[in-house]
Amino acid sequence: MNDSPPAPRRSLGQLGSLRTLWPFVRRHRGLLAAWLAALAISSAATLSLPTAVRQMIDHGFSGGGQINQAFALLFVVAVVLAIATAARFFFVSLLGEKVVSDLRRQLYVHLIGLDAGFHDRNRSGELVSRLSADSELLRSVIGSTISVALRSGVTVIGSLSMLFVTSPRLAAFALIGIPLAVLPIVLGARRLQKASRASQDRIADANTLAAETLGAVRTVQAHARETYEGGRFGAALDVSVRTARRRIGTQAWVTAAAIVLVFGAIVLVLWSGAHDVIDGRMTPGTLGQFVLYALIGGGSVGALAEVWNELQRAAGGMGRISELLQEQPGVTAPAQPLPLPVPLSGEIRFDNVVFHYPQHPGLPALDGFDLHVRPGETVALVGPSGAGKSTVLSMLLRFHDPQAGAVSVDGIDVRTVDPARLREQIALVPQQPALFAASAADNIRYGRLQASDAELEAAARAAEADDFIR
Repeated sequence: MNDSPPAPRRSLGQLGSLRTLWPFVRRHRGLLAAWLAALAISSAATLSLPTAVRQMIDHGFSGGGQINQAFALLFVVAVVLAIATAARFFFVSLLGEKVVSDLRRQLYVHLIGLDAGFHDRNRSGELVSRLSADSELLRSVIGSTISVALRSGVTVIGSLSMLFVTSPRLAAFALIGIPLAVLPIVLGARRLQKASRASQDRIADANTLAAETLGAVRTVQAHARETYEGGRFGAALDVSVRTARRRIGTQAWVTAAAIVLVFGAIVLVLWSGAHDVIDGRMTPGTLGQFVLYALIGGGSVGALAEVWNELQRAAGGMGRISELLQEQPGVTAPAQPLPLPVPLSGEIRFDNVVFHYPQHPGLPALDGFDLHVRPGETVALVGPSGAGKSTVLSMLLRFHDPQAGAVSVDGIDVRTVDPARLREQIALVPQQPALFAASAADNIRYGRLQASDAELEAAARAAEADDFIR
């Protein structure tokens, strides 16, 4: 049974790409429920503060006992708010860590399972950037931004409700500020998402350049191109900063416009409320309560404007990850794979094979290629660069399928067997072997993970490597 979340659908649009995070979030229902409970308590404590202040202003100064009671109530509310806020931070931060870990794990497994054609079309540095930079964006969104957005949304609704309870007339005037605050957010949303996506793309370009250069650092140093490569990377970073500057500028004016419009409306409402106090239609405590609710609500609207910008940025990153998760391997195991003989005799045939790489459709790498290797026979392929020697091995390993003709092992077309089972039967010794960040034993055992220590030592002796790895 596959517990992996389904691949997201295309054309989700704007913030819709963040919906693809839900399958990862719902795996951790306990943390989600604990976070929501802490959020509810902290929001309730925040919204109870203005009421406590009203009681203190209207009744707290008439006697010492009432003053003590009013301030004791304020202290209790503050303690509850502090504990609930700490719990909310803990649960949502841990949720973000777990969700992003699950997402990165699935993306990594998906990437290494894609066929060679996909990796020929995409630079490894860009894929690493999506695994790292884009995932870190989502960690911030889940661990902070979404929490702030939901908390601010609840606070806006709660403070607006309490404004009507406190003074329906003034609250009706305050409603004018809500559409005014939403207006710059709506107008700037599309532009901000476009700028955020461009910013992430430029970061990926810089990361890709760095990964490729560090991967070929001996070539760089052999040609004394350190200064040249440093200039290239610096230019890529400059482009990234210029792109980020446009995103930051858009985010700044959206936030500023929302805050000015909201608090401008609040000031007008408070001006009217002050006249009500002077005329005796409202107590000072009621006005103080209204002021606090208005400030809490206005601050939450400003916070929503800021996190909206961050959500747009994260949507761009999730959109890039979604594109990768939507990729399907071009080489897959058949629904009913044929078994390979055990053991293989080792007969290999290429019959009139035609193959061209996707990026060069008009230039065949193999054109009517025939080859017959008998069991036990040693065959060397020679030819100039680009003649197709590496392509022959790729076809045998079924990294690619031919456009015409067939490749067979022991008389069985390799397209009819599971690629993983086929590759397990082929020993590969590349001209430039890759060394993983592991011990020598782990690198030798990579070809057969279940090999015993005795078999490992025998392999090292056969390769004449046992002396220098001891």
